[in-house]
Amino acid sequence: MARKITEKSEIKRLEKIFQALPRNKLETAQGLIVQAARHRVRLDYLWRDIQGNGETEQFCQSERTEPYERKRPVSELYTSTDSNYLKIMAKLLDLVPDEQERSKLAEFLNGDG
Repeated sequence: MARKITEKSEIKRLEKIFQALPRNKLETAQGLIVQAARHRVRLDYLWRDIQGNGETEQFCQSERTEPYERKRPVSELYTSTDSNYLKIMAKLLDLVPDEQERSKLAEFLNGDG
């Protein structure tokens, strides 16, 4: 079983990855790092729920209607949180001044550094 991601450990991981940013950009990045960490923790939590309970569920509006299969609300939350996380990470990568370094960092992050 994979280790549980904490906000603190994820902030530390991202700060290490982006430590080479120029000081003024690192200060700007700090808020993005915190938000990215929060999103990653939430994604981990939501993914565990989806793995345990599935993406869909039987749902019924009332006792008089037949149940039907629908996407679980947690699946919708996962999708929107993942989209927001990717946008935040793209903004962080945009702060890296060197194209080659940005490319290496993107590869590293995609490999779950």
